[in-house]
Amino acid sequence: MENNNEDKRPACNIRIAPKEGKRRYELRIGSMLQTPSLTEQADIDMEVTLCCSLGHAEGVVYTICFSRPRFNGMAEYNKEQWIYTKIFDIHRNLVLRVDKAGRIKEVLNREAILEAWMKVRRDLSASAFGRDTGLLHKIAAFEAKLRTDLEAVYRHDLFFQWLCNDMYGTYKNAGASRTTGKQIGGFIGATDITIAEEKQVLLAEENKILIEVSGSLVSGETDLNKLNHALFLQVGATGSQELLFSYSGHYLFADRSGFFDQTTLSVGAVVDRIYNRRLIYSLNAII
Repeated sequence: MENNNEDKRPACNIRIAPKEGKRRYELRIGSMLQTPSLTEQADIDMEVTLCCSLGHAEGVVYTICFSRPRFNGMAEYNKEQWIYTKIFDIHRNLVLRVDKAGRIKEVLNREAILEAWMKVRRDLSASAFGRDTGLLHKIAAFEAKLRTDLEAVYRHDLFFQWLCNDMYGTYKNAGASRTTGKQIGGFIGATDITIAEEKQVLLAEENKILIEVSGSLVSGETDLNKLNHALFLQVGATGSQELLFSYSGHYLFADRSGFFDQTTLSVGAVVDRIYNRRLIYSLNAII
């Protein structure tokens, strides 16, 4: 006799909602880049304080504060790390409005960020690296983004997209999934990578919810000619226009509020043997 009991079980709605308050996290970023001419690898550690306010009429307000980055457990910086740290200084105190799903919609402390950038630009220009033409080009390109579309700097940035993901809302049950389209900027030069990100509830208990995220390239939406040009500028070679892209992670909630207790994301891009980049983000609540 056929048993349809499991099929007839009612769906259990799982709702994750933002919650007013504050939480501190330990953040680790693992970065790896391989090209024919170089291999770079670094672990970056910071503390992050995430404050959530529900008072805004059009969504939720996040205030995000970062400590100074530490590279490979060391307080001293080499040239690239010093430049990274100086530029990251403008992001160390952010006020972002997100929509009801959790996606970044607006930067609320725009003037403070632009003012911080002016100081950073002066420091970079006055440094021993101030005549580096490659650095000057990056400074000009980054400033153009800040001034023309500040929101897009954060909305399309892989890290801030992960930190302010569209996690809020109702999932039908464990095993249910939601898919949203996203653009990732700056992962390979100035090329935007368009993906479909799927979120699936793997576990739903009273005090534990685990959501898996995965991403895949949207066919025809990434400009591979532009990507190859970006690679040529970086490594002096072009590939076969075949991009292998990987994107996976999870969010662990100890309750059904908008504060996750742990989240990870691993993203990689490989083009033939000329380019291999991977970033691994890990965020853990400090008890």
